[in-house]
Amino acid sequence: MRAIYLGLLGAAFAWGQLESNTISVTASRSYNLQPDEVVFRLVVQSDTAPALDGLRGLQFESGAPGLPWVYTVAVPLTDTANTIRQLNALSKTLNLNYSAQETRASPQALAARNCLDSDLIADARVQAQKMAAAAQLTLGPIGALSKAPSLPAFVNTPAYAARSGDFAVGSIATGGFAGFLLGGFIAAQPSLAPAVVSCSLTVKFALVRY
Repeated sequence: MRAIYLGLLGAAFAWGQLESNTISVTASRSYNLQPDEVVFRLVVQSDTAPALDGLRGLQFESGAPGLPWVYTVAVPLTDTANTIRQLNALSKTLNLNYSAQETRASPQALAARNCLDSDLIADARVQAQKMAAAAQLTLGPIGALSKAPSLPAFVNTPAYAARSGDFAVGSIATGGFAGFLLGGFIAAQPSLAPAVVSCSLTVKFALVRY
């Protein structure tokens, strides 16, 4: 559900200076996005860089000869079970430990929810018109725009499932985890809290007399 927040930054109605004949209104919108991917962290003990074939989107974090090699990989929630099978297969030939660290909204989901300036301007105009009318003034043209960057407030949900021995892959419920059987114990099922994408735009309008 979309939530819209409107806030007044400041308004000055005194005459005599051009800056005083303006009103600035900030319009903000936020969107809730359900997590659609899970991030795994991989740690490999190896004298050389390990071959982690078949893992798409693998990101190198750190590693060097004599030190652990650390990677992360983000996969769709729907591909979680298959990824665990791949990691189990790799662990048979590598000294590999891994954990499911968090669930989150993917970059693709965030990009699809970008705010439009036209929507924010419309929100700001409605509020500014009400304020101008209350002061017996007429809202004039837009004088300036100031946009804050869109901020995805990641509500990353811990999805801890550390590997210690062999995994038996449990069923994965649609849209989330049903749980993993981890070497004899069940990992806690995480709550898939939504990520929140917020954006705001400050619009400065001119004010004129009736």
